[in-house]
Amino acid sequence: MRIGFLHTAEIHIATFDALLASAAAAATAVHRLEADLLATAMADGLTSELAERLEDAFRGFPPVDVILCTCSTLGPFVDRVEADAPTLRIDRPMLERATSLGPDPVVAYCLESTRAPTLSLLNACAAEAGVALAPRPVFCEGAWPAFEAGDVDAFAEAIDAAVAYELEQDGPTSAIILAQASMRRARERIERRSPGTPVLTSPEAAVEAALRIAGGRG
Repeated sequence: MRIGFLHTAEIHIATFDALLASAAAAATAVHRLEADLLATAMADGLTSELAERLEDAFRGFPPVDVILCTCSTLGPFVDRVEADAPTLRIDRPMLERATSLGPDPVVAYCLESTRAPTLSLLNACAAEAGVALAPRPVFCEGAWPAFEAGDVDAFAEAIDAAVAYELEQDGPTSAIILAQASMRRARERIERRSPGTPVLTSPEAAVEAALRIAGGRG
């Protein structure tokens, strides 16, 4: 079984190698790094030209059973890309689960380019599940510069602080969604501060879903 991973940050390669090895030791990871895709999306938005470049990146994979895109910002394109293998956007399994946890999830994000794709998919998942949600978006100011600087502790601290401030202002929530894969580094901090509240991250759920899709092709 061969699982393709399309990344826009090199740091994700080791993360998904470890997750895949833990979930299915016999599976092989095939990584492709396209950091410029996220940079372009942040600068220019989700343009038709960017969609074409993403499709070219998907088609550039060697034979795999499924391709998982680990960038939340590019998610809307992943759903309609044409490739030689099934494709999966990283946040779909996480957001599908979120629809069953309650009406007012906090949705934390570190990039403005991630906000609209995440909320759009969350609302679509809610509609498919027949539930009504009132998401509470939270921008984690200062987190992304720390991530780009390689300061993992400051990155996690900024996310935790932003979520904590939202909960102080508007009260408890049904769940806390960490919209981007890199944000899983803040999960333990948030869980300690908000015991009993589900804190959802995308990488683990996405790897499990990718394995199910790949297994179904056999």
